[in-house]
Amino acid sequence: MSSFGMYFELGVMHILDLEGIDHLVFILAIAAPYRFIDWKKLIILVSAFTVGHSVTLALSAFDIVRINEDLVETLIPITLLITAMVNLGKTGQKLNMKLVYLLIFFFGLIHGLGFSNFFNALMSESSEVTSALFAFNLGIEVAQIMIVLIILIITELFNFFKPKSQKMRIIFLNGGVFFLALQMLFEALFTI
Repeated sequence: MSSFGMYFELGVMHILDLEGIDHLVFILAIAAPYRFIDWKKLIILVSAFTVGHSVTLALSAFDIVRINEDLVETLIPITLLITAMVNLGKTGQKLNMKLVYLLIFFFGLIHGLGFSNFFNALMSESSEVTSALFAFNLGIEVAQIMIVLIILIITELFNFFKPKSQKMRIIFLNGGVFFLALQMLFEALFTI
């Protein structure tokens, strides 16, 4: 397998890894309020997250930024809590999309720091930092878009069989994200 292919696959697996479930949960939280008709907004949101993720991963890979790993592991569940609370607080209301894009980009910055130590360890064996970053982040983006499409299809099936269930679905999903994030936060705080 080529170096590009290896890093692309690592990016895909980073999203699909159930041991790092925070990323999947974050994508679910981002996607929860949207329907298939909103797919463009959702792809832009996911891409904003990837861009933020890419920025801090690159800054870390080039040894420009270093942040305490315990702090990052505490901040990640906080991003999930905030996302769930925004979704729960705005159920059925229109969100200011510019603000949401900025918030998701900022959260991507935090999540990128969460994976930077592993990525930097991989990069210590390679001189192809730029191409590895590109391949890795492309893999992340492709996997996220696949997850988003699956979520949107499931959402449409729910709406087909229970057309008035969207508000309850959003409350249920974000309530689950909120409590999972709370558990992750307690684990992060008490292992520091």
